[in-house]
Amino acid sequence: MMEEAYIAAGWPRQCVTVMLEPSWPLQQPGHAWLLLNGERIPLLADAIRPLSAPGEHHWIWRGSADEYGLPGYQAGPLLARANPALLAQFLDTWGPQQAGLILFGPSDLSSLAGQLQRVRRLSAADGNSLAFHWQSLRKLEELGEALSLPQLRHLFSPVQRMIWHSGLARDCWLQLTIDDSPAFVQADTSSLALTSTDETALDSAAHAWFMRHARHELGQHLQAMGAQTEPLAFHRQLADYDKEAGYCGFQDEDDRSYYMQLRLFFPEEPFVKDPAIYNLLLDTDIQGRQRLMEINDRLLEISSPILSRNAR
Repeated sequence: MMEEAYIAAGWPRQCVTVMLEPSWPLQQPGHAWLLLNGERIPLLADAIRPLSAPGEHHWIWRGSADEYGLPGYQAGPLLARANPALLAQFLDTWGPQQAGLILFGPSDLSSLAGQLQRVRRLSAADGNSLAFHWQSLRKLEELGEALSLPQLRHLFSPVQRMIWHSGLARDCWLQLTIDDSPAFVQADTSSLALTSTDETALDSAAHAWFMRHARHELGQHLQAMGAQTEPLAFHRQLADYDKEAGYCGFQDEDDRSYYMQLRLFFPEEPFVKDPAIYNLLLDTDIQGRQRLMEINDRLLEISSPILSRNAR
């Protein structure tokens, strides 16, 4: 019953909160910083100069063992003290591009940068090591959804709060509050060991992230086609199609999304009654993307896409 209610609500976030676009001055706790992604902003070294004074920003991998590793430290994160001009650029362009996030923590640049360098790996329950990259806002959202506050403090201290763009609607910003106490005490930042329960929670958070994004992207497609959708019915459709994709062996997220598109945009009858499509759905020895492309070609031969529909 709980799962049905969660689906009906559209896989809402449980711990990471949705907020309005931030504005200057940024609210505490902690001192405000921007952590910008050099990989997503290729000319960041030039763009930062008119927005941040010398000494007010630092490349995270500069001065570390990774400084001269490929593709170079300027393809990594850059930490910059927040100011009105820098925040305006971030809110207008870099934030909606998911090219960085806002951090709140200590006011000393060098000590914060040193701590950010150390947030790199988590230990899995089987003893293997899992990488963490500040550039991966999806993984940040999943960790915020799956782990307890003590675990988040252990992993991210001395950062107290983070804000980033969801990657969905332009006005959808996300916030993860780790410690809002004025008397903040930095936690132990040794490697965080995950339990099998933690990993199950992370898997659930990853699936919920995927379903939220599928709902947004496929909903945008339907809207562009002139379709009228009722949210509850649409969410149930997506959940059903996602389960079907799993039964058919489409494990890769891109493949699952492709399957969901085919189910939404073509009539149901060919999937049930056409032998060629039915056999392709069951033949898991063939790579998923190849099967989906062949199914798409077959659908175009024997059917027509639904150009406008009401969600059932």
